[in-house]
Amino acid sequence: MRINAAMRFAGLAAMAVLACSSLGAAAPANAATTYQTLRNWHSGKCLDVAGGSQADGARVQQYTCNGTPAQKWTKDPTDSGYFQLEVAVSGDCLTVRNASQADNAPVVQEPCNGDYNQQWIEVPSGVVGWPFLIARHSGKVLTILSESLLDRAQAVQYAPGYDGPGTLHAGDWQFQ
Repeated sequence: MRINAAMRFAGLAAMAVLACSSLGAAAPANAATTYQTLRNWHSGKCLDVAGGSQADGARVQQYTCNGTPAQKWTKDPTDSGYFQLEVAVSGDCLTVRNASQADNAPVVQEPCNGDYNQQWIEVPSGVVGWPFLIARHSGKVLTILSESLLDRAQAVQYAPGYDGPGTLHAGDWQFQ
């Protein structure tokens, strides 16, 4: 039996693919993404896209933790320790609306684009293991409007402040 050049090339190519995959040279195209809930220390509630909406600009709020895709977030690293937070329900990113610099500016979901108003970094707060999430564009903390304990309270950004004993810790979050 004669082996032509095309068959030899195909065999070598197959061996190369097997060798690369066994060495971990490339991640599989269907690699699983790890999603976690983001729980607020003050209220005990989870960061949630209202109504499980997939619409651009949908409000982000706190809501009783229920494990739905509207409450599942993944960190997508950017640079210098910053990351985007992508929600499972839509694939959109946690975004400070209109790149506002104002206190109490609402946080919504928008298509991920890498802009600084979609980038966050964890920094220590007054509670060990419950860091602040700081927006890159403004230097402000992800928190809950008026430190509310209620379901559906709007997520906003606010200037970081004292977070020691006796404060409410509405800007302290934990990935779980």
